Amino acid sequence: MRGTPLTPLGAMAELERLLRVHRRPAHAPADAIEFAKDYVEVCRDVSLEQFRQGVTEYLRGPGRFFPKPGEVRALALEQPGAGSVGDVGAFATWLQNGYRATPEGALSACPVCGQDWEWAPRMKIIHRHVTHRALGLPCLGACDELRCLGPGIRSAPVSTVPIDDTAAERAAIQGEGA
Repeated sequence: MRGTPLTPLGAMAELERLLRVHRRPAHAPADAIEFAKDYVEVCRDVSLEQFRQGVTEYLRGPGRFFPKPGEVRALALEQPGAGSVGDVGAFATWLQNGYRATPEGALSACPVCGQDWEWAPRMKIIHRHVTHRALGLPCLGACDELRCLGPGIRSAPVSTVPIDDTAAERAAIQGEGA
């Protein structure tokens, strides 16, 4: 396994994604951490990134019920991003050559995840997050992990604290106040 080790807290976050779509199994432990530990025990050879991708693939599929730990594990191990195509050195050279295998060559596929350039609506590569993060590399531009915002940045929860929006603050922001 390469990447971030799967922990009960990490598994719990992904199981919550499943709970938004599927009903919680009646036989599941009532405690969320204990429920997550059941998945961590079965998926101990899977990284958090692989587990997350396995959950994503299950949600994309026709599954009608909450998946068993072995089902998520099997999907996680099937993901093309679970292994790497290249290495850190090849990635650095690719970046230095302007996303090309050679300085004079045409745009080439990412040497880490193997993803090729596509039009969507402009030329871009949708990198495989699992592969890049397993090697400690950033996803540049676009990534197949919806919560990834680039070089190791994750989306943060939106604050629910009300903003103190007084007239004086608005005036100061707009440059009207002294």
